[in-house]
Amino acid sequence: MNNLANILEAKGRSEEAEVLLRKALRSRPMFAVAWMNLGITLMNQGRHEEALKSFHRSIQLRPSSADCLFNLGNLYQKMKRPNDALEAWKNATVLDPRHSKALTNLFVALDEREECDAVVEMAEKIPDTVVEQSAALSFQIGVCLGKIARFSEAERRLKVAIQLNPHNAMYHANLGVLYQRWTRYDLAENSYLQALMIDSETSSVLNQFK
Repeated sequence: MNNLANILEAKGRSEEAEVLLRKALRSRPMFAVAWMNLGITLMNQGRHEEALKSFHRSIQLRPSSADCLFNLGNLYQKMKRPNDALEAWKNATVLDPRHSKALTNLFVALDEREECDAVVEMAEKIPDTVVEQSAALSFQIGVCLGKIARFSEAERRLKVAIQLNPHNAMYHANLGVLYQRWTRYDLAENSYLQALMIDSETSSVLNQFK
């Protein structure tokens, strides 16, 4: 039932997924993953307080779950509790230092607080094999490297992100921003043009610049 509920949730049928998960939990009340999935389903329905209780129950049953802490962080973000979200993502990465989604969200949050030095310090401890499998993670590290003027390293990370997701206009646009800061104007122009080829709405691209 848990797996079927996941499929229903992925198809946007949250209420049906909830019914299945509650049925699963009636027969297996100690099933931590089902509690987490119920939390996700409730979160997607906007029932945040109920979702919070489900996530806490899941963590109580399985405190070593980085996935649940990652989802808890996402819930806190939706609840406009940024400090709690940051702490949850940080705890998730302590449990699983290779959790690319938690790392990405944590780094975005730190970047928004203008703490790119902290991002780069943490990123240096992550194996390349992890970073180079996630476009979003590589991109965020590249953005922060650029902001602290480590241009060559930033270029490498942003190019990895583009290689993994070549049709993302924001990635090309931010590579252009990097080259512009680096006074490599021909390369900046090429990157901006590539971004505009992908997203012809100039304002849409410009609004994504970091």
